Amino acid sequence: MISPADFDRAKKAALDRIRLSGFVLSPAEQERMTVLDFGLGNVMSEGLETAHYLSSERMDIKVCVLLRGQTVPQHLHPPYNGQMGKEETLRVLSGCLRLYLPGEGASSEPHVPEGKHAFYTLRRELQLHPADQYTIAPNTWHWFQGGPDGAVVLAHYTKADDSFNQWTDPAVMGPVGRIGKP
Repeated sequence: MISPADFDRAKKAALDRIRLSGFVLSPAEQERMTVLDFGLGNVMSEGLETAHYLSSERMDIKVCVLLRGQTVPQHLHPPYNGQMGKEETLRVLSGCLRLYLPGEGASSEPHVPEGKHAFYTLRRELQLHPADQYTIAPNTWHWFQGGPDGAVVLAHYTKADDSFNQWTDPAVMGPVGRIGKP
């Protein structure tokens, strides 16, 4: 469970990064911002801040913030109930997003959260900068991390039930966190 102090710190830092990017959220979107820790209890290391601004029957769009070194654990969006699984396109507004995918290794060893090397096995690194985007196909293992100044990213994705996500870290409880005020 995210402590009120960690929630406030992560949300404030994320809103500051969004403002610096030039992207504008309405007051209601700011209020509903979600701070995720994936049930791991260390949001500043393994976490994500998001604000949905479009949700329809078929797709969702949100702005995501990864603070400096903040990491979304390795996972995939598998097929389920006759559905293909989630396809997501990440487009960077500011900062640097380090995206890790299956394939050949990165030029340097990624910064993996302490004690978690067994759960972060992908080493093909793509560094995405402002205006860069990448589409992750359904059923593809991946993880991502904020660069030296963090990253503000638009995430466009097909509607999917994230409770079917698979994680390499058995301690992950899915995309869980807190919404709004602590």
